[in-house]
Formats: sequence, C-alpha cells, structure tokens
Amino acid sequence: MPGVARFTDPYCFRCPFGKRPESCAHECAQDLETTLLREGPETVAAVIAEGIVGANGVFVPPNGYWKRLRAICDAHGVLLIADEVLSGFGRTGRWFAVDHDGVSPDMMTMAKGITGGYAPGGAVIVSDAIARRFDDEVLWCGLTSYAHPLVCEAIVAAIETYRDDGLVARAAALGLRLGPRLAALARTRPAIADVRGLGLLWALELCVPGTKDSTKDPLPPPTLAKLAATLRRHHLHMHKRDNLLYLAPPLVISEIELDEALTALGRALDEALA
Repeated sequence: MPGVARFTDPYCFRCPFGKRPESCAHECAQDLETTLLREGPETVAAVIAEGIVGANGVFVPPNGYWKRLRAICDAHGVLLIADEVLSGFGRTGRWFAVDHDGVSPDMMTMAKGITGGYAPGGAVIVSDAIARRFDDEVLWCGLTSYAHPLVCEAIVAAIETYRDDGLVARAAALGLRLGPRLAALARTRPAIADVRGLGLLWALELCVPGTKDSTKDPLPPPTLAKLAATLRRHHLHMHKRDNLLYLAPPLVISEIELDEALTALGRALDEALA
C-alpha cells in the first residue's frame, strides 16, 4: 500500500530486539518513534495499530505499550488510531483491548462484534477534538448503506446485550480459566512452543520440539495439514494460519462447552503430532 510506513509488532515470542519479558523496555513501541523520525513526523497523518494484533498471531503487547504509543504520537503531533475490529466488544475481557492500558486513542475503528455478527456493520469513533472540526466543515464521504437503520438497530441490540448480560466481564473470567488450561496442554505437548492471549482471544504457536528456546522452527506444513484434518474430525472449527492455532470461542460459551473443546483439542493434538 503506497504511502505507508510500518513499525515492529509486539511479537514477544520472536522479539526482533532479542529481549525477554524480564528485560523488555518497550523497544517495539520505541520503534514507532524511530520510524517517525526517519520518515519525518510532519509527513505522517496518523499511526494505526490493533489493540491486540489479531490474525497475524494474537500478539499481546506488554503492559504500558499503548501508553508509550500515545506518548510518542502526542510528542510528534500525530493522531493515534486503534483498530478494534477484532479485539473490540469484550473479546479480550475489556470493552476494547486498549482499555487494558487505560488509553484513549484519537480514533477507533470497529466492526464484527459491534453487531454480534447478525448484520454487516462497522463504525469509526472519534475524539471530541476531531468531531468538533466537522461542526463547520462538511465531511464529504458516504457509502451506499451509510447509517442503515437495520444495521444501527443490530448495533444497539448487541451493545445492550453485552452490557445487560455481563458478557465482557464473563469473557475476562473465562479467559482466566482458559489460559491455565492451555498452559497445561503445552506442558505435556512439546510442540506447543507458546501460548498467548487475553479473555477469549488466544493463539498456540507450534514449533518443532526441542527448538523453541533456540531456532523456534515452525512445524512443517505436512504436519500442520494433518493437524487441521484431525481437528475437523474432532468437530473443532479453529482458524489455522502457518504454524498458529487460534481460539476465539463465542462470549456466551458455557464452562462445560469450553472444557469439552479443550479436551477434544488435546486429543487432536496427540493424534496428529504423535
């Protein structure tokens, strides 16, 4: 995409700066400032990042990461945009993933959970300062289904349900149950090299046993294809990308259903990786 400069993901398992959690000084966040200074902050309109990096691997940033992004953007007069399309609306145990760091971005993009999946809808929420700019200046943009009443009704109903049924807090509580269960799976299955996530958004990174502390070689594609087929036989519909398995169960999943799924996952891993 022309006109876009990129900075480093907070990929702690494969930290490009060679750091470990106990020695991390937010080098991945500081890489944003390095990139801004290289490009020239005056040429940068905005910085956009996912609250928690989703499809690329569920990269949970270290505590304080978003605070550092906020400080860097403020220092250079650059807008900060949080992409909460995947990590928003309770998925990580907070309404939005940036809430874990207590940060308010200038703009926030959202979709998916905003309607509970019952209608295709998305939105951009902006700060008061940005909104006030358009009190006197028309925002010349629009789409065919702009503010479609059916979509807006689905948005209202979904948000009311998240709030009234306590689904955000429920996702946080289930995440405290899910995380240790996944860690227990990893302790007895050396191919699981890393377990990471928050709330009800998790990923398992699968590597060749014996390499996770050195080269961290991903499992080969034939093995992963066998695992994908085995998961289907166990009726587990999990997104798989490269050597990653993603777990993002519905926020209304019961504890019994979650335990059944984890038991089936363990069996599938044992069959495919034996």
